[in-house]
Amino acid sequence: AFLTVASVNAQLVEELRRLSDHAREGSLSKRGRADLFRGAYAGIITGINAMLDEILEPIQEGNAIIARIARGDFRVETKSSYKGDHAVLHKNLEDTVTNLRRTLARIREASQTVSASSTQLRAASDAVAGAADSTTSQAKVVGVSSQEANTNVQMVATAAEEMSSSIREISAQLQEALRVTADATQQAERTVGVMDELGASSQEIGEV
Repeated sequence: AFLTVASVNAQLVEELRRLSDHAREGSLSKRGRADLFRGAYAGIITGINAMLDEILEPIQEGNAIIARIARGDFRVETKSSYKGDHAVLHKNLEDTVTNLRRTLARIREASQTVSASSTQLRAASDAVAGAADSTTSQAKVVGVSSQEANTNVQMVATAAEEMSSSIREISAQLQEALRVTADATQQAERTVGVMDELGASSQEIGEV
């Protein structure tokens, strides 16, 4: 009997060591083989399995929530009620999801603001481009008008020069006419003097 108890104890220790090795490797789904034992020994393995289930359940739910978040679903919520460290874990997870929702809402608002600003900038850019085209057209019109004005100024200057030349010519002609008139007047005065002298001589001859 003593050897039987010692053998069963050794077998139990070996089973617990196996579970411990799986836990260190992250294989938390592994369970003890209660069917290898009888009586209280089987109860020990069954109790350990139940304890592992209680430990793993909140972890599995947390993993499921994280997986949904990774797929872009931020509407997830924890449904189970936990106690102790598990409650702290899920409270932190809930707070993380809530903060992510708020951050996404702010990002969405910022994106809408950026989109609206982009539309306004595009409209402003179009307006500036239109103004630039209008300014270019006006500049061309001004250039043409300036050329026409320069042509008109040159025409006026040419006409003024021609008019000035005509005035100088008319002035010279007037001066020549005045000179001829003066000469004619002097000649007329001399003729009148000669006629006066002839009249006087005739009178003297008559008296003789």
